[in-house]
Amino acid sequence: MTFIDGFCATKESRDVHAIWIPEMPIDIVKEGERLKKTMDKCGNVNVFLSEGSGIHDIIAEMEASGSKIPRDAFGH
Repeated sequence: MTFIDGFCATKESRDVHAIWIPEMPIDIVKEGERLKKTMDKCGNVNVFLSEGSGIHDIIAEMEASGSKIPRDAFGH
C-alpha cells in the first residue's frame, strides 16, 4: 500500500497495535501505558478486540464487589 505525505496516514499508523482475545489475560494498566506511547508516536491506535475479551477479569471484579452474576445451566 502506498501512503502519501500530507494525508496523515503512515504504515505505522495503520498497523494493528493490539490484539485482545478471550484466551489471553489483559493487564489493562500496562496495555494502557504501552498504547499511550503508541498514540503519542502515531496519533492513533488500532486495537483488534475479540468478543469476550477481558470478560473473566470483568466478572471477577464484579463478583469481588458483591455483584451477583446471572449464569445459565452451563455456568456461562
